[in-house]
Amino acid sequence: MGLKTITGRLITAPGVKPIGLSQWQRDNFYLYRVVEPLSGYSFFYEFSHLDSDCFQRFLELLSAELGEDVAVIQFDQGSFHTVKTLDCPENIIPIFQPPHSR
Repeated sequence: MGLKTITGRLITAPGVKPIGLSQWQRDNFYLYRVVEPLSGYSFFYEFSHLDSDCFQRFLELLSAELGEDVAVIQFDQGSFHTVKTLDCPENIIPIFQPPHSR
């Protein structure tokens, strides 16, 4: 998402470089989501960063949403998935993909 001003041709005197206004304002967000393929159940949340702190908070929110249910989730080898400080709730069981899987 963002705003980029498209500058066209500008008229100036010979030998003078044109000065144009630019707007390069960007806004980013990340969606964390889990999907259960058979039933179609999904849970997602929007965060400002893609890091271990936001991922930890997502797991806590997912755990609260699941209640007594247990979820087995497949993780890739992303650095925020494998950080040692990550505390996975009891009702979420992570399974890590091999490093070079398709």
